Amino acid sequence: MNWGRWRYTTMAITLVISAGARGESLTYHDSIPVQPTGWGYGLSVPQFEPALGTLEAIDVRFSGHIEGTAGFESLDAMAADVLLEFAADLTLTGPSAFEALAQPQVSWMASATGFDGVIDLGGASGQTWLDVVAADVVSVNVPTGFGLGNDWVGAGVVSFWASSAGNSRGSGTGNLLLQFEQNAWAGLAVTYTYSVPEPATFVAVILGVVVLQRRRRGDAEARRMAR
Repeated sequence: MNWGRWRYTTMAITLVISAGARGESLTYHDSIPVQPTGWGYGLSVPQFEPALGTLEAIDVRFSGHIEGTAGFESLDAMAADVLLEFAADLTLTGPSAFEALAQPQVSWMASATGFDGVIDLGGASGQTWLDVVAADVVSVNVPTGFGLGNDWVGAGVVSFWASSAGNSRGSGTGNLLLQFEQNAWAGLAVTYTYSVPEPATFVAVILGVVVLQRRRRGDAEARRMAR
């Protein structure tokens, strides 16, 4: 066997595999406008067009944002520390049993005296907060091997269902009046990462190997003639 020739052939194959494609990505977005929690809506993005290249990865980013007000009134006779939690659960479901859960939340402590006789979510025994905001972002990688990403490939759309549910609460006294007003927004971003063949690279590598092989044959012929 001509081991020198085999060595150059192996080099050519290795170069084609490592440099014969470039990575690209494409991101699509959809969202649900801010509104009181308790909603459910459909979201969609275009499927990956296989003519673009070979799909390598799918990344889904689901964003949940909540905003609103929170207030309490302690009706206890004794002073107390009150814990408030402003929170919501935002769920996203999609094809191939896809599911993501965003849980924006923020919590804080407040002190209150014994009930001051007026239910106004203020004074010495109560308090109100305006412009309370919380956010959460969840990223999920969708498997693409062995046909697992087929629902995401084609000329159609990928459909999702998003829903929200308020989950705010408070604690600290046995007699506690709470009031929350909450709105929620959700955003979806789907990124397709794919590889694109580069024919020019392939041709350049092959031509380079041909030149090397011809030069090697020429060197060998020159050595034979010198003998």
